[in-house]
Amino acid sequence: MSKTVNTVCPWTGEKVSEEEAAQYEINGVTLGFSSAKLRNHFAKAVEAFDAEIGKTSASELKRESVCLDENRIAWNKKCPFSGKPVAEDSLTKYGSYTVGFCNPDCRDSFARVMTVLESNSALIGLENNERPIFSTSAHHNLRQDHINFLMPKGEKAEHVCRQFYTGILGFVEVEKPPLLYSKFGGLWFDLPNTSVQIHLSIHDPYRWGREDMGHIAYEVTDIAAIEESLRRHNVAVEVPTQGDVPGVTRRFFIRDPFENIIEFLERERSRL
Repeated sequence: MSKTVNTVCPWTGEKVSEEEAAQYEINGVTLGFSSAKLRNHFAKAVEAFDAEIGKTSASELKRESVCLDENRIAWNKKCPFSGKPVAEDSLTKYGSYTVGFCNPDCRDSFARVMTVLESNSALIGLENNERPIFSTSAHHNLRQDHINFLMPKGEKAEHVCRQFYTGILGFVEVEKPPLLYSKFGGLWFDLPNTSVQIHLSIHDPYRWGREDMGHIAYEVTDIAAIEESLRRHNVAVEVPTQGDVPGVTRRFFIRDPFENIIEFLERERSRL
């Protein structure tokens, strides 16, 4: 029997059971529950979320997930405990994914367990000498590639943007890849004497959920290693359709704790 990181069950506040059946190992952490029934209850939710996240791409999320308002989306449609529809007031975090439950009690029970898990996962990462991903000693190359802003839809909006970015600021408009333009609309501009671009995408939350929100993008040279490191830190990685940006071999998105989006990409011909 493994030693649990907690002595009090986060679900009930009671003493953790000594039975091995009441333990659950996840992300290198052994959690203890007051009963095997509660352990299985939590495991059921984790397995349901992992299955949903694994089969649902970012584009499918936009189309199919529960849109509770323009800023809040749950990856699952039904509560993993009851099978009932997700309620607007019952969202919480599973890693960096937003997940939903049928009522606040279910949500809070799951959230208390996640708090214990995440605090101890962070400690284990430190004990294993997991370096910050972009620390000096990590030797990952990084360059700001572009910043994505939002704009309204329509020819008038495009005209106003061109007047501002080219006429006033002196940026140079470049063609947006046709596949991206067909999906998101918008305009791209080069910043003079730099390798950085300004991207503008149509803001349409009711069509795209949170995916169209503005973001900053960085070019890297070892994207697979960075993605692996992020996953070890339990950061959710959202991988869009690959091959839709000419010259980019792979790209993905992550979110900070406040849902701000950061993109990492690797180019066929590095600009680093």
